[in-house]
Amino acid sequence: MLVSPILLLLYPSIDINMLGIAMVSSVLIDVDHLELLIHERAFSYTKIKKVYDDIYKNYEADPTGAYRGVVYLFHTVEFNILLILFSLLYPFLIFVALGFVFHIICDVIDCKINKRPILRWLFLYKSIN
Repeated sequence: MLVSPILLLLYPSIDINMLGIAMVSSVLIDVDHLELLIHERAFSYTKIKKVYDDIYKNYEADPTGAYRGVVYLFHTVEFNILLILFSLLYPFLIFVALGFVFHIICDVIDCKINKRPILRWLFLYKSIN
């Protein structure tokens, strides 16, 4: 995610190592997008590029049905609540959660601007319906 360096604004109040965890987490959260590639059976560079090129077109054609059944687990509120709860036991996880939440906020803004569905991927229970 190209905007993760914005997290550097937190540098004066957060240890740089912990801030690094948040920045890396804000990028690595997208590993759950592999689900889309598996769902679309995109296992070659050409197919991956086609899926990427068609995302906006498919959402425009069918905003509520495009990519139905694809779950972006790390982007869900439920997963992030669990992550925050686990950070009570493992404090470094709060910085992973910080990176995830920052990324999710950027995704929500992007989806709102581009008129793509938000709630379907933001809440696990909506994703699996």
